[in-house]
Amino acid sequence: MKEFLPELDPSFPDIVMNAYWDLPLDTTYGPYPIIIFVHGFISFRYIAHINFAHWASRGFVVLCADNPKMYCSDVMDNLFNVLLADQVGDTKALLAAVRSATGPLAFLNGNIDAKRIGLVGHSWGGEAIKNLGDEVGVRVIISLASGRVDAGTNVESALLIGGLKDNWTIWRNVQLAYDSITIKKKRLVGIPDAGHMVFTSICDYILLRSQYGVDLGILNAIPNDGCGPEYLPQEIGWDIVNYASTAAFEETLQCSSSSAGQLDMMVNKYQGVGSADVVYDYTATQ
Repeated sequence: MKEFLPELDPSFPDIVMNAYWDLPLDTTYGPYPIIIFVHGFISFRYIAHINFAHWASRGFVVLCADNPKMYCSDVMDNLFNVLLADQVGDTKALLAAVRSATGPLAFLNGNIDAKRIGLVGHSWGGEAIKNLGDEVGVRVIISLASGRVDAGTNVESALLIGGLKDNWTIWRNVQLAYDSITIKKKRLVGIPDAGHMVFTSICDYILLRSQYGVDLGILNAIPNDGCGPEYLPQEIGWDIVNYASTAAFEETLQCSSSSAGQLDMMVNKYQGVGSADVVYDYTATQ
């Protein structure tokens, strides 16, 4: 977080991730499908690193780029900086980059399949990707704590996941967004006792920030929504999001005939009820 908040106390702990520089690419398999994650407001590319590591372990090449004007420091300098952000353009540029796989991404050339792309966005990131279904190769769109997904010409599958205690993306609005989706293969998952930040991997750091001189003023409530003892334990949130998202990605991008059944099994695994408006009771796993 120090990278995005230069004024942060130097003693603020580093974000620890299950990630490593310059590992050799496994060329035994592939070419691999692609997942592009788009982060939200007051955020940065590491925000969901637990999910990134999990998706990569399942045979996907995962990319997440920083979206300028959306960082904490941008907002703290001037709230209206966010109006200068172009997440849609940033994502289109990243899609173009993986299709050509040159320059810094040249090592991926021949090892990725740009005809099998999944997009996933959190909060404003979900809003940024909702209309990108016409982009070549985009076949799955997953929206986390965000709005609708437009059909586009290429999208085959849509998944919306929301937190039932989210005060910023209200669960009822997620349900309404789901109802508006015209894609035939669509799913909706609601996570009980979960707020807006259940989809991130940095609650521990968010709860520490005030101790290290970070005050977002009137926006403090946004990163706090979903972090703390009154919400779902973050480890269970990671498990639910990983389970549902991975099954949706594998079903379409890896042509997995068993993944749709895995989504149906969530009803048993988390004591869910219903088939479309699926609400999972995490207490079943405790």
